[in-house]
Amino acid sequence: MRLWQLFKLELAKQKRRLIWAVVILLPLGMNGMMFFYMIFRDYNKFLNMVASEGIGLWQAIMLENHYALGWSRFMPIVIAVLSTLVYYPEYKDDSWKNLLSQPLAKNKILLAKFMIITFYTGLTVALNAGGLILVGKLVGFTESVNFLLYGKYVLYQMAALIGVISIHNWLGSYFKNILIPIAFSLGGMIISGIVFNFSTGAGRYLPYFYHYFIGGFSTGGYEGLSSYTGFVEGIIFGIIIYLLSYLEFKRRDIS
Repeated sequence: MRLWQLFKLELAKQKRRLIWAVVILLPLGMNGMMFFYMIFRDYNKFLNMVASEGIGLWQAIMLENHYALGWSRFMPIVIAVLSTLVYYPEYKDDSWKNLLSQPLAKNKILLAKFMIITFYTGLTVALNAGGLILVGKLVGFTESVNFLLYGKYVLYQMAALIGVISIHNWLGSYFKNILIPIAFSLGGMIISGIVFNFSTGAGRYLPYFYHYFIGGFSTGGYEGLSSYTGFVEGIIFGIIIYLLSYLEFKRRDIS
């Protein structure tokens, strides 16, 4: 079985399952919050803030989404949920044996799971970014939409999240109890937040905070850090963790 066939199989497993509710309703809910946030706050105050900081309206609403509404804090936990939902059918239907009995390498199974989690993560991120554009239009932004900015926003988020995807792809394959990976993500966020409060720079070694940092790509970096902080680290950490998970998964006896 080829890798793309495995990917299609993984996609078919999630048809009419809870994962689509997470992917669609989470961005919709965040965009709804942003809409009411923009409606009920002093809009003139928002415009004055934009003017004083020398940024555009589209950049401002993006930063509000990333930091003020907490999108950057939610996504690592969302990935933990997505990964558990991707692996849940294997445990629920006891289909590991059937899957591993197919004439394909273990690395293809793990890679297909990684790809499907990345796909759902990317869809969630893209829907959120697209929703921000819709919100901006609804509240009356007069500037032309900065599609390049939002394209980079999606790209930077995905790069920063690769490390977390790799971690939870591994954890999802290892633990039958779906609450453990989610608890791991919550713990990772809490520990990262504590370390970050003591040292901003130390956060660059904590993959659960890479997504937080990349919001600064449009402002020249977060609190003195490079505008690429979280982008490069996310990719490197993701590759390292994936390779480690592959070596462990290859040797694991799954019964």
